[in-house]
Amino acid sequence: MYESQAGRGNVRRKPFVSDSYVLTDNRLVYDWKVPLTLPPGRGVCLDVGAGWGRLRGRIEALGYTWVGLDILHDSELTCMGDAERLPFKDCCFDAVYMNEALEHFADPWAAVAEARRVTKPGGLFGGSVAFLTRFHDSYFHFTHWGLEQLLESRGFRLVSIRPGPSMFVTLTHSLLDEGSGLGLAPIIATWLFRPLVATLYGVAKLYTLVRYGRSSESYQRVKAFYSKAPLMFAGDILWLAKKEQ
Repeated sequence: MYESQAGRGNVRRKPFVSDSYVLTDNRLVYDWKVPLTLPPGRGVCLDVGAGWGRLRGRIEALGYTWVGLDILHDSELTCMGDAERLPFKDCCFDAVYMNEALEHFADPWAAVAEARRVTKPGGLFGGSVAFLTRFHDSYFHFTHWGLEQLLESRGFRLVSIRPGPSMFVTLTHSLLDEGSGLGLAPIIATWLFRPLVATLYGVAKLYTLVRYGRSSESYQRVKAFYSKAPLMFAGDILWLAKKEQ
């Protein structure tokens, strides 16, 4: 059973994160470059929504043979196809990756089901999906709860969920960098938003510490809020899941 939250009476609520497999960084993320969630491995990895193949070198560096797929034609792709109806037989890939792709599918449930179908037992499914970033030809933006439910409803076991770049980076990039190529978003986020968030956290902790004490409920709430902040204010959310059967 879920534990009741303070101040909520006897209402049973879903925990913010599931401790058995949901992992978060205890800081806001201000880096624009997002690391792949795939660990080093062997075999063939299907890169769904591969675009011009920007992840090919990074996936191959992990030890996989790269196969790119996109619904649009590009010379770097190895094949064309629809993520909701993948043109591959069952259980033929060791890993499937969807980088910033899932939000663009009209039926993400079908896309995740197809990813599971073509993944070998024991294979991995990873990627990133939009949360608090702007509309960009996207149908669905996912909270970490929604992403967890989607993956598990289609038969994957979730290994980890963690925040990608924060909304401060993604929104600043949308407002300043898109089309201009200035590359100011990481700089502004690092030198403006990171100190601002740290200052606000420090002030809130100091105030509650002085007024209520270290063991007070108010002080613990401030600490809990800022520990959740990376996922609460993530521009993108990253995941890794596994097909066990």
